Amino acid sequence: MMKRYIVHLQNQGFGAENASELLMKARSLADNDVVIRDTRVSSRLIEFDLSIAGEKLEHLLEQLSRISPIASYTEITEKQVEKEGAIEHAKLLFDYERYWECHEVLEGVWKHSSGNEKDLLQGIILTCAGFVHAQKDENDICFSVLNRSLAKLQNVNGIYYGIDIDAFKQRVADILSTKNVQYFKI
Repeated sequence: MMKRYIVHLQNQGFGAENASELLMKARSLADNDVVIRDTRVSSRLIEFDLSIAGEKLEHLLEQLSRISPIASYTEITEKQVEKEGAIEHAKLLFDYERYWECHEVLEGVWKHSSGNEKDLLQGIILTCAGFVHAQKDENDICFSVLNRSLAKLQNVNGIYYGIDIDAFKQRVADILSTKNVQYFKI
């Protein structure tokens, strides 16, 4: 049975502009029964989103380590986590530039929220989505999504579970005004 994983390799000098090349390389190293759907490149990690039969994962990891050493891997499963724990985990993922996973964690919280909190969470989720596109060297899409993020965040401010929302909005606005993606910590 196929399972979905996020596999992280250590980034040894690659940039977002290498995402397509890394995806093609990973696919060339994988067997035919592996689905590698995406590659994202952060400053620390190369991230592959893939599906594979669990018993074949170790062989694939050996193959992928020819690109760069394996840092970690995680099976993607839907987990129910209480709100505060989910937000704390999402903050760590965001700070470690693991934006796709951060998006997924916050989506679980967003589904059970309402009002301004729902907009706030959607704004952060959209920022993560924008950064995912930047990690794939799709900056035009990133900027478009970040504009949507700021629109969702326009009516919220203050501190949310330790996140300075005003500073967050300013960082996103700075990225949009300079057209220069600079990841930041929350």
